[in-house]
Amino acid sequence: MNVHITNSRVVKACILGLALLGVGGSFMLSITGNTPCVYCWIARISMIVVAILAASSLYYDSLWVVGGITLVSIPALVASSILVRNDYFPSPICTGNVECLSPIFMGFHVSLYALFLSLLILAGSILLIYQSVREKP
Repeated sequence: MNVHITNSRVVKACILGLALLGVGGSFMLSITGNTPCVYCWIARISMIVVAILAASSLYYDSLWVVGGITLVSIPALVASSILVRNDYFPSPICTGNVECLSPIFMGFHVSLYALFLSLLILAGSILLIYQSVREKP
C-alpha cells in the first residue's frame, strides 16, 4: 500500500508552528526569571531563524530555503542535546552565575521539550527535501 505523504505546505506550516512554540517557550522562561545560558541562546536563535525560514518557505517554494531550515535546526538539536545531558547527568558546562539546569514542566525538563521540537523540525525538513528530490525527474 503506497501512502502519499501530505501536502508540503502543511509540513511547512507545522515546522513554522513548532519553531514558534520553541521561541515562545524560551521567551516565557526568560519572563519567569530564568537566565538563559549559552546553549539556550544557541537553541533560541536557531529557532528564530527556523521560524523566519519556515514562514518564507510558505511563500517561496525553494529547496534552498528548506535546506536552510535543515542546516539551521542542527545547532538547536546539538545545544538541546547538551542541555538534556546536563539536566539528567549534571556537569559544570555553564560559566558565570547562570544556572544551567532547565526547569521542570509537566514532569520533564524543558530542555527535553526543546530537543523533541528540534528533532521534529529536522525530520520535517528532511521529509520536504526527500519529497522535492523524489518529484524531480
